[in-house]
Amino acid sequence: MVDESNQLVGVVEQDFIPSITLRDYVNEYQSDALTNGYFGHIGRIVGETAQNVRHLHNEGIIHRDIKHDNILVANGSDSGGFRTLAYLIDFGLAKVRNDSEFFRCYAPSQNLYNTLTYHLVQPNNGPRKNMGIGSYSYTAPELARGTCTGTPQSDYFSLGIVLWEAFMAQRAFPNDNYDPIRNFSDTDNQRLIDQINLSYHLDKKTKKVLGNAIENSVVNDPQERKQEVIIDACDELAEHHKLS
Repeated sequence: MVDESNQLVGVVEQDFIPSITLRDYVNEYQSDALTNGYFGHIGRIVGETAQNVRHLHNEGIIHRDIKHDNILVANGSDSGGFRTLAYLIDFGLAKVRNDSEFFRCYAPSQNLYNTLTYHLVQPNNGPRKNMGIGSYSYTAPELARGTCTGTPQSDYFSLGIVLWEAFMAQRAFPNDNYDPIRNFSDTDNQRLIDQINLSYHLDKKTKKVLGNAIENSVVNDPQERKQEVIIDACDELAEHHKLS
């Protein structure tokens, strides 16, 4: 993990966890979505991930690379008995809090251009260009545009994309470059909501709850992203689909 001056400030050590990624989980179980409690499990998995992210933020850490491949799904148990557990991994792009800057969005300094926290290209042997932070299909617009090094709201955007894709079983954006996210607008938010409403495999309540979550997370203005809406939506979806 790095701080705002791009200095290494810590290493996250994680135990080995017998598990599969959320992407593999979706690919394996989505075909039985209407019969095996898939939606209930997805609500719990993404909701637990959102709570993990909230804990990270409270500890002064912004993940900046939340996506299906960085969420592990494992079988486990707690006081409520056997259940599916979610683990957030890969803190290679994480940013650690500078108290005065944690909630402020600002442009990266020039010295960040030569670090691994950015994807870099050098087209036609020309000058290097900042191509943004994070993974193509999931990073927040301000990170894709290189106008901000990330705030907690940047993670909320990524969580919304993860939730949408898990329920819709398709990609929200192409994953080969930053352009779709860099050019993100209210039209894209409405497209995602329209696709929810037109979906044949989601019932009326699921469409309403999921649509509200996307309306309050996958939006251009960071200040309009609300993590609690995502957590509440996941809890409601898990309950609605009668997860035992």
